[in-house]
Amino acid sequence: MKRSFGASIFLVAVFYLLARPSAQQSAQVLYVNNQDATCNGRYPCFTTIQAAINAAQAHDQIQVQAGTYPEQLSIEKNNFPGATESDRIVIEADPSFPPNSVLVTGAAGPQCTDKFAIRLKRSKFITIRGLTITGTGAQAISLLGGNSGSQGIHIERNRIFGNGSSSCNGGITIAKGNVDTLIVNNLIYANGRNGITFSDADGGPHYIVNNTIYGNQWNGIEVSRGHEVFIVNNIITQNGTLTGSTGGRYGVRRESSTNPQPEGINLLNNLICGNRLGEINGPALDGTDTGNLTPSGQEGSGVSQSPGCEIPGKLFSNTNGSDGIAGTADDDFGLKQVSIAIDIGMDPRTLKLDSVFDLIFTADYLGDSLSRPHDGNGDGTAEFDVGAFEFAGDVIAPRVIILSPDAGAYVAGTITVSAQATDNVAVTTITLSAEGQNFPITISPPLPVLSATASGLWNTTTVGDGNAVISASAVDSFANTAFAMRSVIVDNTPPRTQITAGPAAEISRTAASFSFTGTDNFTPAGSLLFAWRMDGGPFSPFGTEGSVTVDGLGDGAHTFEVKARDLAGNEDPVPATRTFTVRLGPVITSVDPISGVIGALVTVTGSGFEPGTTQVAFNGVTASIRTVTATSITTS
Repeated sequence: MKRSFGASIFLVAVFYLLARPSAQQSAQVLYVNNQDATCNGRYPCFTTIQAAINAAQAHDQIQVQAGTYPEQLSIEKNNFPGATESDRIVIEADPSFPPNSVLVTGAAGPQCTDKFAIRLKRSKFITIRGLTITGTGAQAISLLGGNSGSQGIHIERNRIFGNGSSSCNGGITIAKGNVDTLIVNNLIYANGRNGITFSDADGGPHYIVNNTIYGNQWNGIEVSRGHEVFIVNNIITQNGTLTGSTGGRYGVRRESSTNPQPEGINLLNNLICGNRLGEINGPALDGTDTGNLTPSGQEGSGVSQSPGCEIPGKLFSNTNGSDGIAGTADDDFGLKQVSIAIDIGMDPRTLKLDSVFDLIFTADYLGDSLSRPHDGNGDGTAEFDVGAFEFAGDVIAPRVIILSPDAGAYVAGTITVSAQATDNVAVTTITLSAEGQNFPITISPPLPVLSATASGLWNTTTVGDGNAVISASAVDSFANTAFAMRSVIVDNTPPRTQITAGPAAEISRTAASFSFTGTDNFTPAGSLLFAWRMDGGPFSPFGTEGSVTVDGLGDGAHTFEVKARDLAGNEDPVPATRTFTVRLGPVITSVDPISGVIGALVTVTGSGFEPGTTQVAFNGVTASIRTVTATSITTS
């Protein structure tokens, strides 16, 4: 028995040693770029984020370079006994690229099942940072629960918008368990159903700190009855955009229970305003809550009045962004000067978490680890703002407008891209990119300046045919950044032209009519333009007509050619061709003599005479032909 017991101990020890990565293993940075197989000269380089995740080991870092990544990411990492904070794997947008330049689009709906963008299960100590997640059919980020639950997941500085639907939660969903989840400095807006959902009976503790949660269909935050959640320094506003009331339309909603336990949800220094059916619903408030602001201040313990906080214009710079449209990638939730949200937060470093997290709390959405706290109201005391951005002087971002090409334009070859940036103080940097790749530009007048125009040449053949995104970004002297994006259709494939009707053999008239059409990979047939020519002459101007009649044709062989041009300007390099012959018959110009007796010699002059085929008759009587040339006949 002792021998058997000892063998069991030995096997367990071997399993532990095999399961846990070696402490001597050095951390490495793994790079991802789905357009450049060299990752701009970085190694190791992967073409998908998932491939890098699969390859990552404990304490590795994954840096995703700029671009659009239509991927669903499944994360199951660091699930070994004894994993600690030192084993943390960081998955982040490459910080050397501008913010918002890495888009993860997941999988479109309409159904909810398995339409996540990022899903974590049985993972420990993972950070997801700096990504823009949009367009997926269900959750942007999903933490599975129960036996599939995770530990120490950090979700930082992400832009999460336009995910899910009226039947699918589209923001962040956290199921049972998932202890020590941190959700910090994120923008969570315009998502289906809830911005953040804590589901199942219980879980946590979770820490929701300095996020901006805006304009989601149902609730800003939905907490089931048994989760322990610290909700600190958040702006939770304008949620409940969907009609109806099923599921709630509140800022914070706590599930009712026969054992309510309001102490399980800690509301500290949040601005909860302008949510459609109310600010706080359910058993959430007790004596442990403090510093929260609502328009009325009547919700209960720990809540005070802040008139006007429900008006976005009193909080943010420009929630519709430079494109003027809410719920898009450029929505600007930076705090405006004298914003109600400035200097009303608490210091999250006092939550008694590991001090290694302090740099997470002193950063804001833009990533400067020393952004917070800042004296934003000039009272001489540096305090934390609420929401994802910390006010630090001028928070008015530049205005960026893409001047060319037009939105939705069809483009081919090398084109000019231009954009204009303006700022209330000074524009210091402008960049132009296509599909995440910056290209050289010229800027006039030289920076820094209040307004400047940048232009550069983009070789569209460096990307495949199809939709492509052009981006322009500008930074001002206070490091405020603005972006503009525009979708175009790259089409470097020329159309094909077909002649559908017209002569192909011999005709006996001087006019010929032709009909034609074409096909293209993107341009509809009805939008193609056509140019034609006869007998190798110059092509006509391009026009929309699909038919033409050519007259004045001479006797003999002729060639008609026509070519199509698509909306991107590509011309068919091999025009469609039709060859035919005009046969007009003999033409008599003179008869000498004009009259005479039968049998007299007569000379007929003209054109189109052919020996052996041309016959002559006078008054219905066939004459005898003595000689025939192309222009002369002698008869008797």
